[in-house]
Amino acid sequence: MNLDSSTARVNRPRHRTAIGIAAIASVIVIATSCAPSVTDTIVIGGSPDDAAAEPTPSFTSPVDADDAETSLDDDAASTAKMCVTSECPPLWGTCPNRYGQVSKYRCSTHLADDYANCGACGASCPNLPAELHMVEACVEGQCQATCSPQNFRDCNGIVDDGCEVDPQTDPDNCGGCGIKCDPGVRCIRGRCGCAPGTIDCNGQCKDTRSDDNNCGACGYSCADHEVDAGTYPDHMVWGCENSQCKVKCETGKYVYWADCNGTKADGCEINLFSDPANCATCGHACKPGEACFGTFDTAVQCRNPPGVCNPNETLCNGTCRNLDTDPDNCGSCGFSCPFPANYRWDSKDGKAACTGGRCSWECNPRFADCNGRMDDGCEVELDKDPHNCGACGASCDNGLGQPCVAGHCATIECDGGKGTVQ
Repeated sequence: MNLDSSTARVNRPRHRTAIGIAAIASVIVIATSCAPSVTDTIVIGGSPDDAAAEPTPSFTSPVDADDAETSLDDDAASTAKMCVTSECPPLWGTCPNRYGQVSKYRCSTHLADDYANCGACGASCPNLPAELHMVEACVEGQCQATCSPQNFRDCNGIVDDGCEVDPQTDPDNCGGCGIKCDPGVRCIRGRCGCAPGTIDCNGQCKDTRSDDNNCGACGYSCADHEVDAGTYPDHMVWGCENSQCKVKCETGKYVYWADCNGTKADGCEINLFSDPANCATCGHACKPGEACFGTFDTAVQCRNPPGVCNPNETLCNGTCRNLDTDPDNCGSCGFSCPFPANYRWDSKDGKAACTGGRCSWECNPRFADCNGRMDDGCEVELDKDPHNCGACGASCDNGLGQPCVAGHCATIECDGGKGTVQ
């Protein structure tokens, strides 16, 4: 078995429960309502044998009762009636999570990918020894071992030794299984040898044209071969340039001095990180009124000087902000949009937002603010709440205990007219 392109299935006893894994291959059910009225359902690719199969819970989207009267083509290949069910569909259940907490909503555990409930409630995937470089994951209701971290591979196909290869350093599997480097060539960061312009210096790729500690050759340090030339011109230092140790322009994190006039007597007279007449390179001039600078996350370039903002921005504490959209400066400088009074820091329901200079709470996918109150944020989980299943106010049949699963009310194919017709 090779884990380079696939995962390893770990064999272990399966738990057989009513909420097991079901394969639904050829029948696609399209339902149109959760209202308590008859709803025709199109079955694509059905056969006479399908009618005799044991019905399993399915889904139907909650919509208005008026929409349930939608007529279907009388010439459809086959039809089926769907009934309300209180059972969980295949691969769904009501299970405690890894911390022992049980959701207030029924059928909210997806047994297909839940690490603590893989295929059945309580069927937790095991932890594997660290030396195997593998982790367990739940895939389609079964625990499967995958290589972790991602730079390890199983190249010999033997499960017992796990993911035994590090393709970042292995010359026989450099960058992937079976990729061999030439004899004597080291595997460095997943590639054989070094990129053009650099050479291998004790397992690290170095540019000997400019590296002060590897100047012209690995290990040749300019600091150990400095020539006493007296006082250097302004902003010039001893270092490596063009593979030779010599006096060169000073560079650093916030400065990049350059000799733009070609006169050594005045040293390196231009700081390319701040000179508007030579911004980033010699001779590149900014437009009138622009400044040359970079920030911690942007490159050096010509831009509005500090304190000068674009027309849609306002200067707030030295930084330009859009008061219409910035939740930390909403409507005015320094006004941060508050969190709901009942907000939990581990909540995933939404985030503060600013629209038109007014604070709001932006709901994340699968959540909604159905009561219109700011104090409890996006209080509804649309994929689980049977009172708001898929949309605010879209209710399942709560009297019969119909669960909301993945934003749809659960249904089951009617058995000879038995059950409550959906």
